[in-house]
Amino acid sequence: MDFYVGGGEACSEEFTVVHKNGTAGVGGDQEFSFVSGGGRYLVRTTAIWGVGIFAGSQGMGPYTIKIVQNATPKGKVLPPGVAAAKPRDGTASTVSGGETREVGSAFADCTGCPQMTVLPGGSFVMGSPPDELGRDGIEGPRHQVMFARPFAMGTYEVTFAEYDLCVAAGACGASPPDQGWGRDRRPVINVNFAQAVNYANWLSTKTGKLYFIPSEAEWEYAARAGSDTAWNTGDAIITDDANILNQFKKTVNVGGYPANAFGLYDMHGNVWEWTLDCLDSGYVGAPTNGAAASGGDCNVGAIHRGGGFDSEPRHARSAVRGAASRVVRVPSLGFRVARAL
Repeated sequence: MDFYVGGGEACSEEFTVVHKNGTAGVGGDQEFSFVSGGGRYLVRTTAIWGVGIFAGSQGMGPYTIKIVQNATPKGKVLPPGVAAAKPRDGTASTVSGGETREVGSAFADCTGCPQMTVLPGGSFVMGSPPDELGRDGIEGPRHQVMFARPFAMGTYEVTFAEYDLCVAAGACGASPPDQGWGRDRRPVINVNFAQAVNYANWLSTKTGKLYFIPSEAEWEYAARAGSDTAWNTGDAIITDDANILNQFKKTVNVGGYPANAFGLYDMHGNVWEWTLDCLDSGYVGAPTNGAAASGGDCNVGAIHRGGGFDSEPRHARSAVRGAASRVVRVPSLGFRVARAL
């Protein structure tokens, strides 16, 4: 039996339909649980018997599909094992310019600059465990990574509106095409690695602050936000959590789905995001301080993270490592920036 869990009969950008794919075997009592963000859900089933497809549950044993909802007092969806971001307690990181930024606070260095969120220093375990479904061997071995001090990560993926300011300033070349999907708050797409770096360098020059494309470790730390599950939504992810599974067949405006526990949006889905690292055979000898690895071959594959709007859930996991040549420009690939504090 193949099934999905949905939130309604029709898809639109204003009303998100929830999908969760799964497969049940023949015979026996079976139960399926999904961690979800709340709301009403539609469950449809299709039984498969041999090469024929039948409606209902022909040839199947009894089964139950259970929706598990989790929410904090603030209404933010968090799965078991994910702690909500700590409230502002005055903890601050001193910046060279004499400013202070509280962990968890959001800021923008200029009008039109991307909003940034201050992440705490700390450690996490990078990579996926051997038994994680959908895992690729290059996602291991798991290893501890320590960030000695806070840093800032883009609250959202860089948008067309933000990137086009760099184009208008003459620092980012020609404006990339938007596939006819729209610009403004949609994530910028069809940008190669050099274009992403140029944008970060332009921000640095414009603001006097150090902006950069994050390393894989910085990206995964930000995406996990204290979680150790396959997704920061828990042991499952569905389409009220992220723009995945080609539900709209295009990108959507940034920030339309729930933030993770660090307050970052769209770390899963919408667009893949460039990182500094290059494709290698795994994490043997990988840095433990959050820096990008020095090995790998970027001509063969530069690493991008997070999955895109057309990704299956397994390709949008926190640990998944996509790779493409640094010169490629595709509609499912964008980026976000990080900033030193």
